[in-house]
Amino acid sequence: MRAQVHTGVQTGPAYEGTDVEDMEPQLLSDGRDARGYNFFNAISYDMDNPKCACYMVTAQNRLEIGGISPGDCDFLKSLVSVLVGAGVDWIAKYQPTPTNWYHDDLGRMGFHGVLRGFLVLYRRGLDGLWRLLRSHSAAIAEDRGNEVLTQEAMSQLLDYAADVILLGEWLRYFVATFRCHLKKHLSWLSIILKLRCCRSQFKGCCGRYMESVVDQHPGSKEDGSLPQPGPSPPEDWDALLWPEAAISYLDWITSQVGSLKLLMAPKSNAKKKKKKAKRVASIVNKADFRILELVPEGEDQRMTSWVQLLNSLERVDGTKMRFNEKRAVYQWFQFEIRETKANKVFLDFDNTHFEGTCHPEMAILGLHLLAQERLRSGETVVETPEGIRLPAEEVTDLFRAQVRILAATERCCAACDWLVNYYVLSIGQRKTEVKYPGSDGLWTACSLPPWIPREAGIFMLERATRELWRRARLIALTMNVNDHLTSENSTGRQGEATNSSAEHIGDWSISPSPHSDQNDEFEDTVGE
Repeated sequence: MRAQVHTGVQTGPAYEGTDVEDMEPQLLSDGRDARGYNFFNAISYDMDNPKCACYMVTAQNRLEIGGISPGDCDFLKSLVSVLVGAGVDWIAKYQPTPTNWYHDDLGRMGFHGVLRGFLVLYRRGLDGLWRLLRSHSAAIAEDRGNEVLTQEAMSQLLDYAADVILLGEWLRYFVATFRCHLKKHLSWLSIILKLRCCRSQFKGCCGRYMESVVDQHPGSKEDGSLPQPGPSPPEDWDALLWPEAAISYLDWITSQVGSLKLLMAPKSNAKKKKKKAKRVASIVNKADFRILELVPEGEDQRMTSWVQLLNSLERVDGTKMRFNEKRAVYQWFQFEIRETKANKVFLDFDNTHFEGTCHPEMAILGLHLLAQERLRSGETVVETPEGIRLPAEEVTDLFRAQVRILAATERCCAACDWLVNYYVLSIGQRKTEVKYPGSDGLWTACSLPPWIPREAGIFMLERATRELWRRARLIALTMNVNDHLTSENSTGRQGEATNSSAEHIGDWSISPSPHSDQNDEFEDTVGE
């Protein structure tokens, strides 16, 4: 089935035959950040250009890329279908398979075409959204008394934003899924375009990525770009080659998707929709789309379903769980969630969208720890406080095998991350790593299962206490500086210094990136 995308950007061939040099940088570079423009030029370069032909064989000999999983192959095919539906007809020739998706000229050209296609469409969508916002702002100002025209303008803006968000989500998931392969592909691209030496027409982004975008205060007038997402920049910028910098650029451009989601108002309440649309329009007008990420990312909401999780687990004897054993686990968790949640929800065990009910990795690891505790003590019945019901022995016995691979949410919370650490330490698997996605580092409000073993609970509470003290010190520091600034302002002294310091305090309340090690002291201030 072909996936259709109605971008509202252009119909017909989306970018075929377009010279990327003729595309003026509007939103992404703003004329002040040549890096963004040059990265866009390089990554969206038309590889059918005859200038690239003489480098193909040399680059091919240096490239080693293996196969992909059937699931990733299906995802790649769906991306091709999306581009075909958007008017990129030539990409239909690209028919990847798990073993032959990048291993010939057509495969490499097709893979590059997918990357190029979504990057160009998303870029054009952002520029079009910006122009639409400007024109609608003027129209709303002229027709302020006409409620119908105002609502129509906002509705059109939100519909267009939804199309742009969809393109951005596709591009972001593509970068996340094929990240390792993209690094090799961009290395191949840098060889073809001679981006390691300064003889290319992309002179501004040749060689090495020398400038840091996080040295200045985020959102300041001097810095026209978004803070760079992903890992913190290295101290030695000479060590970052062009392919690595290009990946950072892709992370940077797709980080705007979460901010654009602020444009999406609830459809169920017209009054709220109108109010939110006005608020968002005001934010965007002031921020020039340079809004820092303060909303949950889409991948934070994706999780492995309970059905998939239990299908991946094995019994002690190495065999898969039987149907009646899975049903016993389902019944236990259905009881547990209805006993602990006030709204008495029912778990959908096929659901792959995290809705805040319970983290599967915490629940499953809790059962593993409880099974190990019963195995260690030799007791089938453990005394518990009144009101707490433990899983039946036939349920916990299914989790006596040691964990090697943990099915979990796309990015675990910090509490689940520490529970994994405790499990590794307590079971004595120091030399055996438990494979799971890892933590996003953000501590949010969480509750431990009441039947989790005491030692595990104490271990996690100690880590949570440290986090609480760290935040308390930061809050106290901010309050003290605020009091100092208020005192200075009341006496009228050093007004300019006060404004500068106040802007710096504002930076503390906005986390630059949950992945930035250099800003670890401030990264969780928006987690609440």
